[in-house]
Amino acid sequence: KDLETGMVLGNQMALAIESAQLVHRDRRQLQQLSALIQASTVISSTLDLDTILTRVAEEMCRVIGATSAYICTYDPEDRSSTVVAEYYTQGAIERESDLGHTYNLEAEFPGTSEALEIGNPMVAQVEDPTLSESERRHMQHYGGKSALTIPFESGGQVRAYAELWESRAAREFSEEEVELCLAIGRQAAIALENGRLYQQAQAELAERWRAEKELSGAVAQLEEALERAERLAATEEALRDSAAALNSSLDLDVVLDRILQNVGRVVPSDTVDIMLVERAVTGDMLVGVRGRGYRERGLEGWLESLRLPIHSVPSFRRIVQSGGPYAIPEAKKAPDWVDFPETRWIQSYAAAPIRAKGEIVGILNLCSETPAFYTQAHAELLQAFADQAAAAIENAKLFSQAHQELQERQRAELELRRLSEFNESILQEMADGVVVQGREGNFTYVNPAAAALFGVTPEEMQGQHWTRFITPETQRLVEGADARRREGASDRYEVQLLRGDGTHLPVLVSGRPRSERGEFAGTIAVFTDITERKRAEEAERAFLRTKEEFLLSASHSLRTPLHTLMGFLELLAAGKVQDPEQRKDFLTRALSDARHLADLVQDVLGTAQLEAGSVQLDLQVLRPVELLAETLASLQGLARDKDIELTWSVGEIPEGLRGDRARLRQALGNL
Repeated sequence: KDLETGMVLGNQMALAIESAQLVHRDRRQLQQLSALIQASTVISSTLDLDTILTRVAEEMCRVIGATSAYICTYDPEDRSSTVVAEYYTQGAIERESDLGHTYNLEAEFPGTSEALEIGNPMVAQVEDPTLSESERRHMQHYGGKSALTIPFESGGQVRAYAELWESRAAREFSEEEVELCLAIGRQAAIALENGRLYQQAQAELAERWRAEKELSGAVAQLEEALERAERLAATEEALRDSAAALNSSLDLDVVLDRILQNVGRVVPSDTVDIMLVERAVTGDMLVGVRGRGYRERGLEGWLESLRLPIHSVPSFRRIVQSGGPYAIPEAKKAPDWVDFPETRWIQSYAAAPIRAKGEIVGILNLCSETPAFYTQAHAELLQAFADQAAAAIENAKLFSQAHQELQERQRAELELRRLSEFNESILQEMADGVVVQGREGNFTYVNPAAAALFGVTPEEMQGQHWTRFITPETQRLVEGADARRREGASDRYEVQLLRGDGTHLPVLVSGRPRSERGEFAGTIAVFTDITERKRAEEAERAFLRTKEEFLLSASHSLRTPLHTLMGFLELLAAGKVQDPEQRKDFLTRALSDARHLADLVQDVLGTAQLEAGSVQLDLQVLRPVELLAETLASLQGLARDKDIELTWSVGEIPEGLRGDRARLRQALGNL
């Protein structure tokens, strides 16, 4: 009986527990539904994206009792996320803001990246050993113990997610909490999309409003733009025409006239002119060079006569100093306007500097007799034409400089060609041979005289090495000279050439090194034929031998008649010859020996004078026929004594010659 009572009580208790569980579950579901409805109400109460994100973070934190919540955008392409909203409860210790920070999920939070990739929630515990090291350091840095990641999925894609953190103590997140957060996340995803569409619509409306405002402004400016376009078209056409003149002519006057004409098509004026700067020791001057409109005012030639010091005209001085265009609307009221008798009619003025290579080289001037006609805008417009004038002036200068340089170059080339031809003619006509050798000793130039010495043609010598034309006995001498020339020395030496026909020719070589860019480049050598000199030297040696033989013979010849003469004279002086006939014979023989001695002495003296070069010639005009007749007449007696018949004849010779009569008679007598 007690058992049955116990079983009944047990069943009732089980039923009570089950009922209590059902009531608790129903109450929890009611709370979750209430929280979901409240979150939906809060999320849908606004279309402002920042407000939606903040309220989603707050509601999620509240429904599961987390200490903080973060809403992040997510880019599935590069798997990066950016914190766009955050919410902290009173009990949160993770107070360091992470708003605006961007993370590379794949590198820093691989677990979160994988969960978002498949659209699943994720729970991270800081003490979980499977948690990546980077994710653990992140949770520890911000003081988190547990974290729940909820993806915001809409249309099958995750574009945002929420992180719900617990920093007080580690905790588990129930399935109901996860499901509730997922449901809120889905609603948040829809709300975010609605907010994005709302912001896009707002932006489109603002853009439309702005466009309509701009359109109304554009309509108001259309006529002004059209008018400006017409002016610009006229300006462009004028500038193109001026540019065409620049490209078609280098005549400065022609180009400047075209520029002045085109200025008038764009900016009307009564006169327009160009003045150029002329540098002077006393100060720079402005000189008029080209103008239009002055003839009509009776001022023809006046502009060209102007030479104005820049410092004396304030408007010119200002333009040169500022380097920019300048307008004087009311010339008569301007303090810096200077009137000349010829310019009192000017009421309005505009000008622009002509600039070339950073310097002011002139001024383009516009003048009008209408007051307040010009503004600064006209002066600014004028600058484009001033720049074209600068280009024309620079082109003219360059053309003049190029023309002058071309003339100088042509003169230099002509002079160089003449010099080259002159040098070549000298080399071609030189009696001495001239050759040029390269660094290795091959001939690169041979003049005709050198080729003749070598017994070949210049073409046959080109490219040949010098060793081919030198006898083996003198090659060592030439090699030594080559080595000295490589060291910068010049020298002279004699060698035997091996000519083309195999014969030898003595030459004197004068060689010097030639250089290119400071380095040895070869040799220039002059060859002089010394055959005649060698013959002269041999003749001199033969003469010296003959002289020596002559002196020996003369000394012997002197001794013999001298001894005979002395013998005759000693006998006569001693009175040993008493016979008159014998004495006469001794005296006749002594006289003959004395004459013979005199002839020998005269020969010796003549030889000595010839050797010393001290022979004095008595030059006079003489007739060759008379000289021959006189000489042969004096020899007729000797010829008869020796039974010799002398005959002579004269061919065609000049009647009057200059010579030493005595020396010529002596020479004819010796013959």
